[in-house]
Amino acid sequence: MKHVACPQIKGLEVLFLMMPGMRTPTAMNALMSEQHTLVIADTFVNEEPSAEELADIALMASAEVRRGYPPDSPPNCSADLLVLLNLDAANILFNVLKMTGGHGIRR
Repeated sequence: MKHVACPQIKGLEVLFLMMPGMRTPTAMNALMSEQHTLVIADTFVNEEPSAEELADIALMASAEVRRGYPPDSPPNCSADLLVLLNLDAANILFNVLKMTGGHGIRR
């Protein structure tokens, strides 16, 4: 696993994941506000994942969120995880949220 902070957007974390027993690497973005965190997978790695690859992505991402990803989210902050069907959908959602939903995203 590798955590990467995005200096252009404060409140954005990127995590690259590959866990033992899984065949599919993945990446997640977390958009954090004061009360809530939204985690989006897969935003960088798998262009058109199969059903099996989506299952791997969902398992890895949900395990990481349960472990407390992102590590600097506010205490008692809730999180939603969205696993999207392909890279285009993930990037469209991420950009829409970045442009329209910046309310409460730490900058």
